[in-house]
Amino acid sequence: MRTLAPIVSTPIYTRCEICLLPDSMHTQEQQIKCNKRLLASIDKGWPKSLRSREERIRDESKKMLAAVNALSRVIQSVHLPDEDRAKLYTALDALGVQIKKRGAL
Repeated sequence: MRTLAPIVSTPIYTRCEICLLPDSMHTQEQQIKCNKRLLASIDKGWPKSLRSREERIRDESKKMLAAVNALSRVIQSVHLPDEDRAKLYTALDALGVQIKKRGAL
């Protein structure tokens, strides 16, 4: 059995996760439209807006770690004094650790 479109709570009001209308403005016709959109999105795969917060953070963290790795490769290719290179690597390592903690990778 399929369920209705999820309602997301906010401190001020609740809103539909699909159309983002406040619950008080969400008519029965609108609910039917949202349910059809939800069912279509389930068949195609969950859209980004319906993924959990943890999944979004994990994906963002992976992208940030890829950027840190790219910066590391740039540092390797540029001619820098060893002392400056060591400082940059230390900063990138600290950034990578923070990203991993945030994304729980």
